Amino acid sequence: MHIHMRNYFDFLGDTGFVNSAIVFIVMGIAITLISFFGCCGACTKNACMMYTFGSFMALIILAEIGVGTTVYLYKDEAEQTITMAMKDGMHNYRPDSIDYQGVTKTWDALLQG
Repeated sequence: MHIHMRNYFDFLGDTGFVNSAIVFIVMGIAITLISFFGCCGACTKNACMMYTFGSFMALIILAEIGVGTTVYLYKDEAEQTITMAMKDGMHNYRPDSIDYQGVTKTWDALLQG
């Protein structure tokens, strides 16, 4: 996703949001490590690893509650920011230009479907 979709990131411009592909990569690594503690702790009946796994799971639940609350509270501001970035991105819509092909392809796809 990070390599294939990099041309489309010009569509929203610099909104201050973190690249979603990097977030997915980091989350995948974190889930793998947490799963390692759970599986190895259960197989070896190691109490320390099971407590570590349980602590990580509790942190994940707290983080999900926090993210959900933040999304709910700031949904209007995020919508305004994204709308403004999309309008600014229209300045880069140039079908004849090779520099902004991601913007051109994204707008074409949105308008077709």
